[in-house]
Amino acid sequence: MMLLGYLAYIRIPKESNPDVKIAMIYALMQYTGISPEDGQRLLLQPMENALRSVAGITKMTPYTQEGSANIILEFDAWFDSDKALRDVKDKVSDTTYKLPKS
Repeated sequence: MMLLGYLAYIRIPKESNPDVKIAMIYALMQYTGISPEDGQRLLLQPMENALRSVAGITKMTPYTQEGSANIILEFDAWFDSDKALRDVKDKVSDTTYKLPKS
């Protein structure tokens, strides 16, 4: 039985680099010298409001630190990564005029 199991295992096709799509997009906004409180108010709020309309987002996790603000967007497992990335880029481009100039 073990011999048959071993033979079946070595005959199963395996892919060394499978195409696994991770259902997340990470957005980083850098602004030198901005405090976390100002980053929340000036960077994250406008960007979160714009990104809420992107289809397929299941979770949005924003956080700030000294000099930057970050948003992690999680999507449904069956999301179309090309369309999602294009939609996120469009929303970011449409919102940049609301962000402070560096």
